[in-house]
Amino acid sequence: MSRYNRNSNYRRYRRHRTSRSMLTDVLLVVGLLAALGIFYFGLNVENLMLWIFSAALIVSIVVGLVAVVLWRRRHRLRRALKLSNIDQMHGIEFEHYLKDLLKSRGYQKVWVTQAQGDFGADLIAEQDGQKIAIQAKRSKGWIGVEAIYQVLGGREHYKTQDTMVITNATFSYPARALAKKSGTALIDRAQLAQWILDWQKED
Repeated sequence: MSRYNRNSNYRRYRRHRTSRSMLTDVLLVVGLLAALGIFYFGLNVENLMLWIFSAALIVSIVVGLVAVVLWRRRHRLRRALKLSNIDQMHGIEFEHYLKDLLKSRGYQKVWVTQAQGDFGADLIAEQDGQKIAIQAKRSKGWIGVEAIYQVLGGREHYKTQDTMVITNATFSYPARALAKKSGTALIDRAQLAQWILDWQKED
């Protein structure tokens, strides 16, 4: 396992551990309050049912608040990323980052296709009823014509109207020529950097 994968797994482990710890603390506090309430008011069926209902309501509210806080924290962290962070991402992580980035640019629906057998499209984005097949290429070298052919295959499979290839690298001349001929939009490193800056400037 690479150092990046180990670090990525560790970050996910810490995130999940933090959320579990918060929920565990909440449940302990609710349990203590319920025990004190039963002790104070007396143990009978009516009081017990009331406390069970109250505890369940409090837990639901707190769990919802915790989920919102964790989502907002994750959203802020992803917005704060730089292009150098993108360069270190695993391919699947890059796809999920692009999902959030595309949503910030006004696409109403964006979803990541299955990791295996994606038929040439890593993401599908939809806006005003128009769908676009997107190939995500995180690379350290040039992006060639293969990426264009792949996303054109994705267009046929997913029945989309448009195609796009997004990369943190640079497209070769043949790739640009094929993209122009096929009507495929190309987002290279410079434009991706601008997209990230635009997202970070949002209120």
